[in-house]
Amino acid sequence: MKDLLFSLDIGTRNVVGVLARIENDKYIVVDYEAIEHPERAMFDGQIHDIGKVANVANEVKEKLERRNNIELKYVSIAAAGRALKTKKVIVEMESDSLKEINKTDIDGLNLLGVETAQKELVEAVNLETSYYCVGYTVINYLLDGKNIVNLKGHKGSKVGAEILATFLPHVVVDSLYTVVHRIGLEVINMTL
Repeated sequence: MKDLLFSLDIGTRNVVGVLARIENDKYIVVDYEAIEHPERAMFDGQIHDIGKVANVANEVKEKLERRNNIELKYVSIAAAGRALKTKKVIVEMESDSLKEINKTDIDGLNLLGVETAQKELVEAVNLETSYYCVGYTVINYLLDGKNIVNLKGHKGSKVGAEILATFLPHVVVDSLYTVVHRIGLEVINMTL
């Protein structure tokens, strides 16, 4: 059963664990367990009592381990979408028009976009909370002001990117990771 995938949805009302495997590009649910929080330990997707939530998550994990005679080490988790903040930005950088654009250049442009989005997000809503970037996507790349699908290998004097970045407050992400680590699991994926 080493090909099993384990996911936890640590929700406001309950914790749901799912074991699945991939067959012919489809997810097949092998087993699942859902347990309600006996007391309010979460509000609107935010963990307020790490110990109580960890107890429920551990009970879900242990029941799945016993029934399937396995030891779970890795998990994919879901984070509450209510706290998500998104920001779309366009960033541009000067480029050496004699040099081909490479992966490092593109990665730097993407990072500039994420950093710019985070800075603009914080300024726009006067947030004092720090945020993690939990995902971003490039909507368009620009080469000398014109849309282009892939910058790699091209030459131009100015490169740019239109980026949509998504952020969650540190407290949301940190509390999820703390619960998962307390029950002896390592996060390998987070979805929103």
